[in-house]
Amino acid sequence: MIEFKKYTKGSASTFKSEIIKKLEFLSLPKQKNREEDFVKSLSTLLKKSQTIVYILKYHDNIIGLIALSTNSMGNGYPCLQIDYIFINASYLAQVLPYLDNEKPSRYLIEFATNIALDIKKLAGLKYLALKPDNDKLHHFYTKDLGFHSLKKTEWLFVKL
Repeated sequence: MIEFKKYTKGSASTFKSEIIKKLEFLSLPKQKNREEDFVKSLSTLLKKSQTIVYILKYHDNIIGLIALSTNSMGNGYPCLQIDYIFINASYLAQVLPYLDNEKPSRYLIEFATNIALDIKKLAGLKYLALKPDNDKLHHFYTKDLGFHSLKKTEWLFVKL
């Protein structure tokens, strides 16, 4: 069974003490350290109410997570910002039948889009936005997921 578990300020200590230990990072030392640092920083952001983290699980196995916050993307237009997406190493690039035959990253983006559309019904929100970590991800978000570049910035966005 697919499940999303939400972590906020009140559950930041649980996220840090229990969830981080269950994540599978890449084996390359440089990339592993970078991933660990990103995920640990989410605990701090949670404590400050600066992000909300959703853990994607299948049965009791963590597939990945997505961290979301609000921002104005540098142009004054409100957006739901994807702070971080993490996929457990064993699920990377896999198309999973129990995720509607999608890769976990695409499934998490669709989840964030649905949240953004719900927020848009209640308050002003124009975009789903993110800053990709590297050129490979930039290519993935723009070519495979339909994100657009915001001129003269690192931001990528999808209009809601």
